[in-house]
Amino acid sequence: MIIAVLALGAMACQKENDCKECNEGKPVEVTVSINGTTMSKSTGNSYANESKVNNLQILAFNANGELENYRSIDNEMSVTMLASSGEKTVWAVVNAPSLEEVVTLEELNGTLTGLADNALDGFIMTGSVTAELTDGAVIAVTVRRLVARVSVSKITAAFPDTPAFEGKTLKVTGIYMLNVSGAVKYSLEGEPGLWYNKLKHENEQVDTFLFDALDQTIENNSSYEAEHAFYPYPNNIDVSVKSLDEESRGTWSPRRSILCIEVEYDGGTGYYPIELPVIERNKTYLIEEVVITRAPGDKPYDPIDTGAATVSITVQDWELGLNLGTVTI
Repeated sequence: MIIAVLALGAMACQKENDCKECNEGKPVEVTVSINGTTMSKSTGNSYANESKVNNLQILAFNANGELENYRSIDNEMSVTMLASSGEKTVWAVVNAPSLEEVVTLEELNGTLTGLADNALDGFIMTGSVTAELTDGAVIAVTVRRLVARVSVSKITAAFPDTPAFEGKTLKVTGIYMLNVSGAVKYSLEGEPGLWYNKLKHENEQVDTFLFDALDQTIENNSSYEAEHAFYPYPNNIDVSVKSLDEESRGTWSPRRSILCIEVEYDGGTGYYPIELPVIERNKTYLIEEVVITRAPGDKPYDPIDTGAATVSITVQDWELGLNLGTVTI
C-alpha cells in the first residue's frame, strides 16, 4: 500500500510538471505597472516633476535573452500587453528615447543613454524584474532615476575680522558641476561613455542640468539662502584630484565630479570647488551650507582644502543620499 501511495504521488508530480511545461509559451494577457518615489503624471512643483512619467516602455525577454514583447505608451504608469506564458525578464523604461529596435537583453544592457536625453520634467528611469507570466498576472516593476541630485542650499561669507578682509564681499556669478558623466549604459557597467565640463564649464548643451547663473552679492557675515539643484549621471570614477600631481590636475583624465561656486572677488574671478564622492544613480547629495572663510582659488578644477568640515553621510534613494552638512572653506 505504501508503494502504491508513493507511485500515485509520483504520477501526480509528473502530471503537475507536464501541465506547467505544456502551459509555457501559451498566449496570456498581463499588466505591467511601475512604482517609484512619489511617481506622478502631473506637472506640479519641481519635486513632483522629478518623478513625472511621460512615456513608459515595456520590454519582455525570454530565458535566452531574446525580446518577445515590446509596448510603448504615453502618460500612463501601467500597460496591458499580450505575451507568452513562462518566466520572463521584464524591463520598464520611463521617459527614454525609443527602444523598439532592441532585440536582445544584451543589446539593451549595452545601449548608451545620454544625460541630454533627459528633461527636468522627464527624467529617464529604469527597473527590471524576473517573473512568471500567467494569464491575468499583474507585474510590478520598481523604477529608479538614472540621474543623481546634487544640491546646495546656503552660502555664507564668514571672513576673519582682519585688515586683509576688511570691506570684502563676494558676488556669486554661477554654481555648476564639472567632470560630469554624460552617458552610461543601461546596465551601468563600465566607465561613462561621455564627459561634460571637463575641468571647466564648457558644455552649454546640458546647462539645464548642470549650471545656474547668478548675480548675488554676499556681504561679510551674511548668507545667501536658496536651493540650487543639479542632475548629473552616475560617475563611478573614484579618483580624487588631490591624488594627482600638479601637472596632471590641469590635464583632463576621468575623475570625481566637482560642484563649483564661481565668484567675483577683489576685482577678479575666483572659484570655490567642492569635490564630490562617487555619484550613484537615484541618490541625492545635499550640501546644506558652504561657509566661506578665505579668498577663492584661481582654478575651478582644483578643490580648495576645506579644513574642518562637518560631514554627515546617510545612504538612501532619492530622498537623501549624502549629506555634507556644513562645509567650511
